[in-house]
Amino acid sequence: MTRSVSVKLELCRFAADAQRDLGFNEDDALQGKSRKAVHTLEQRLAEVNEPRLTILMLLMRRLEKDFILRGGDRDSDSLVDLAGEFETALAQANLVPDVRSHVLELIRAYKSSFLSIADTRRSLKGNRRSWGRFTTGFTR
Repeated sequence: MTRSVSVKLELCRFAADAQRDLGFNEDDALQGKSRKAVHTLEQRLAEVNEPRLTILMLLMRRLEKDFILRGGDRDSDSLVDLAGEFETALAQANLVPDVRSHVLELIRAYKSSFLSIADTRRSLKGNRRSWGRFTTGFTR
């Protein structure tokens, strides 16, 4: 096998593995984990009626959507900042300890899965650039 073919195969394997990690639809793998965490969080926040927490969670969702559309690092950094603000607001909210603990667990799961998605998407973007550099100048 020539070097060019083996490099192309490795780039394709990487892309396939990364896509599998992300998930093939919104309910699969990392995307599914993130979606499940945030939907459960939305339901829990609706039950406890804490508007500040709901607003912060909705702002994080907006940043998530912006990241998905644009892929900007600023969006993922801002989401991390908002998650910290959410945790501060949660500590000040008038909630029973069990509910507070559950909401904290959910927001951390959402943030963690979002960051994994962001890292995987960045890796895929880098893989595409590698593919482009590798194939530039090659002809049939």
